[in-house]
Amino acid sequence: MKKTVLLLMVSLATFCGYTQNRLKQQNATTSAGTGGRAKLVNPESKTPFPYAHFVEHGLEDNAGNLWFTTSEGIYRYDGQSFTLFEEMDGVDVRSKTSSRINISKDSSGNIWFGTVGAAIRFNGNAFKSIKMPSNSVSEFFDISESGSKKRNLWDDIPEALVFPDQSGTVWFFSGCDVFRYNETTGAAELTGLSYYMKNVIAPYDSIRKDYTIQLVYQNSKGDLWFCAKGCQTPKNESYRLHGNWASNHCILNNCKHNLSQPNDEAAHIKQISANFATLTIGNTGKTFAFTCCMEDRHGSMWFGSDHEGAYRYEVNEVSSGSASNGCFVTRFTTNDQLSKSAIATIFQDHTEKIWFGTAPKVNFQGNGVFCFDPSAKQKSNVPNLKQFTTRDGLCNKSPFSNNVINVIVEDNSGKIWFGGDGGVSNYDGRKVITFSNKEGMPDDHIGFLLKDKKGKIWLGTWNLGLYCYDGKSMKCFTETKS
Repeated sequence: MKKTVLLLMVSLATFCGYTQNRLKQQNATTSAGTGGRAKLVNPESKTPFPYAHFVEHGLEDNAGNLWFTTSEGIYRYDGQSFTLFEEMDGVDVRSKTSSRINISKDSSGNIWFGTVGAAIRFNGNAFKSIKMPSNSVSEFFDISESGSKKRNLWDDIPEALVFPDQSGTVWFFSGCDVFRYNETTGAAELTGLSYYMKNVIAPYDSIRKDYTIQLVYQNSKGDLWFCAKGCQTPKNESYRLHGNWASNHCILNNCKHNLSQPNDEAAHIKQISANFATLTIGNTGKTFAFTCCMEDRHGSMWFGSDHEGAYRYEVNEVSSGSASNGCFVTRFTTNDQLSKSAIATIFQDHTEKIWFGTAPKVNFQGNGVFCFDPSAKQKSNVPNLKQFTTRDGLCNKSPFSNNVINVIVEDNSGKIWFGGDGGVSNYDGRKVITFSNKEGMPDDHIGFLLKDKKGKIWLGTWNLGLYCYDGKSMKCFTETKS
């Protein structure tokens, strides 16, 4: 069952030199190879802000190369040495100078990067940047006490979230605008969803630059699930675009409607509404913006929230996608620690257990990780949950240990790995083991975990830390600039 997921704060990497790109490398020769970097280089040996330099995410391409997004640019690792890109086809890809970059791979194996105002495609031979059309620029409105003052706080285009779907279509989300990549023209084309988002869903909030589409997921049925929220608006919502969108000319924006004519506009909106739904909690009408999502092996959708635990959309729910029919989710639990938690990540292991990693809430504390075993007997319809915290040894060897779990993966032996603010741990079904300095692992914030095709586990941390566990030992791939 094929699934595709992408988080906005996602990540990048590198490739060997191509003449049309400015490539910055260190001329060092090592036993591993020539012409690249033996390790990532942290530019500061001592800093009061360890989060200023980071490795945020990783991705493996079809050729087995590993790409890592960092504050210093995009690194590519070919198994022997690292190559650093600070620029790709004229676009600065250093996260510290703009915004964090997202990375993804389409069905043809192309690697895509999203950054402020542009997307970049690497086809194995060259990088090509695709600028977001200028009409995706929106303004932030600051209403003074008099209610009349307008202020534009920044003038750059929102960052582009790149999402390749299962059909081969590549979507670009920039603010509230939604584009598709046209392979023939090589340009980003506006879709009908942009008009719908700005004129039906969020006619006021969409003009505020901080109200943006932030997370996109596609399930096995082809439905697209996404959320939009902002810092300065109370509007936080999640949406579903039904899987038959590809046959809807209004969504593709190749219909014959004249949107300046009221009848045509109404027909246009009706066509999109038939495939679009806003998620609500039961029939209360209450909306939320999910923090993470996952489809389980039975087709049900799971969503994390920022304060009420997890929600579930059952596979047998209404499937029309119509906003008038609604898209109702239910709270998974209502009277336990999970229901009071902010959820950072949801993961299902090979035994179908579902794991929930929690994000910080009060006093920057999380609630550790919860495990739900659907095969276990339940009492009074209460889900069987097991909680793991620092008291159980979970990510507890750091001064930052705060029961926050950012990411979860499973290795080839069935061990579950947890990356949190207090380091990294794994669980073999009996006990939790946390890595420390003795095992070559710093007690740093873990930004991502990646299992590569060889079964190795890669970890990215603050202080530009990159580590790899090969099943026997932990190896560091970072050195500090002297």
